[in-house]
Amino acid sequence: MPSFFLHTNSPGPCSANGVRRTSGAALLVGLIALAMASPALASNRWTVCDYVVETVRIDPAGQHLTVKLIRGRSRPQGDCPRVPAELSFRPETADYQSDVPRKRWPAKGARWTLRYRYLDGECKYTGPCRIQHHSLMK
Repeated sequence: MPSFFLHTNSPGPCSANGVRRTSGAALLVGLIALAMASPALASNRWTVCDYVVETVRIDPAGQHLTVKLIRGRSRPQGDCPRVPAELSFRPETADYQSDVPRKRWPAKGARWTLRYRYLDGECKYTGPCRIQHHSLMK
């Protein structure tokens, strides 16, 4: 039998079966640390807003699309844009991995579903910032 399975009779904070005892104070400190970290962890969640939108205009240079929010498809959470409003952005794929090719952008006047997501956090060099994604949904 390997030596790490053997129980030693060394003095220390172990019970008779070799299991280490945890003091109540250590448990309390751990719970307090977890409670203090919870608001910070909760703020690092994506906020998702779904909208039915209409394309208002397409930038002549093809850099961004401007849409008018027609109605929200889900309950507004956090800091979602309120209807009616206009947003300008470069559309992304549903998986947020790449921009939608210009040829696949909705035409002016077309209605479609937009998923707007954002995450507030701390950026490396600029401090507080917001990461935003605007995706075409089918």
